Amino acid sequence: NAVAARYQELFEEAAPLSTELGNLVFTGGEDDPGTLETLSQLGFRQPANVTETVRAWHFGRYQATRSTTARERLTEFTPALLAALAETPDP
Repeated sequence: NAVAARYQELFEEAAPLSTELGNLVFTGGEDDPGTLETLSQLGFRQPANVTETVRAWHFGRYQATRSTTARERLTEFTPALLAALAETPDP
């Protein structure tokens, strides 16, 4: 019980991973159909290119995203980043 309570404390203030945007799944090698639909609805004209780019970040293609901590942070802020990009004239 003590370990469970301490573990819960670690994540009390963690940012939620789900959003009102819709599906945003970037795991695996295949595009998630729901994610492609969500990105299209957000205004991205080439959603498959977006999923390819985000997957490259998550799979450590760039040195800045190779650590576990960096990928965890990326997972946390990807929905907000995509939402902000969707607000631009040409996402």
